[in-house]
Amino acid sequence: MLVQLKLIKSISEASGLEAEQISKVLVRTRDLTYGDFAFPCFMLAKTLKLSPQDCARNIAQKLNPPEGISKVEAVGPYI
Repeated sequence: MLVQLKLIKSISEASGLEAEQISKVLVRTRDLTYGDFAFPCFMLAKTLKLSPQDCARNIAQKLNPPEGISKVEAVGPYI
């Protein structure tokens, strides 16, 4: 749970979204091939007037992974 809270904070800093908004959509992945967590960028992309894929790429590049997260990458519209 602590890693998830740190991840929410990092996504908030990279995206400008409030932590509460992020916590509502950050999920554990069903397929661990894609990592432990997934953040869909549909909501933010609409606000930024970007495609969800571009939004995910932009945030992934800005995101500073917290301790406990070994890698961050954009896969389609998800981080």
